[in-house]
Amino acid sequence: MQGYNKMEYRKLISFGKSSYVVSLPKGWVVQNKLKKGDLIYLEESGPNIVLTSNADSSNDKEKESTINVDGKDLKLIDREVSSAYIQNCKSITLKGKEIKSKVKELQGTIQNLMALEVMEQTSESILAKDFLNMDTVSVKEIVRKMDIVARTMLMETNVIFEEHNAESIRERDKDVDRLYFLLSR
Repeated sequence: MQGYNKMEYRKLISFGKSSYVVSLPKGWVVQNKLKKGDLIYLEESGPNIVLTSNADSSNDKEKESTINVDGKDLKLIDREVSSAYIQNCKSITLKGKEIKSKVKELQGTIQNLMALEVMEQTSESILAKDFLNMDTVSVKEIVRKMDIVARTMLMETNVIFEEHNAESIRERDKDVDRLYFLLSR
């Protein structure tokens, strides 16, 4: 908050059953060129919350996550990787002595997420980087594509036993999952 170091007190207001609202100082809103409907980023820092305007969201590009895989089952690791992906982490590192024994499954987890690619791999770590620019993603197009794939899957289920196409349907389901995780971001 360059140039705006004034301490102000604001009242916490109850909003519905599960939220609270605090008004922002008009000077800060004007200085950061914000308007109604703009996103404000909140970062918890101990007992404090740091607000960042949309204009200063460049710190998203720096977001990283490190996940220890030791002692965890693959479903938990998959959830942690998916969570880091949805939180827009640009770099996800998997670490642990169990990487060797889980490498194929971990690579599959990464490949199931759109634009996430393995960049480095050792016997104790896998580094995946996100190459997607979220500013160019169209929610409408993603939903449209999910709809087309899901409709195709439904049509194929009519002939699943005649054409032995269960694997094709399974692959399309993975495509829908990949699009869903992208949409969640």
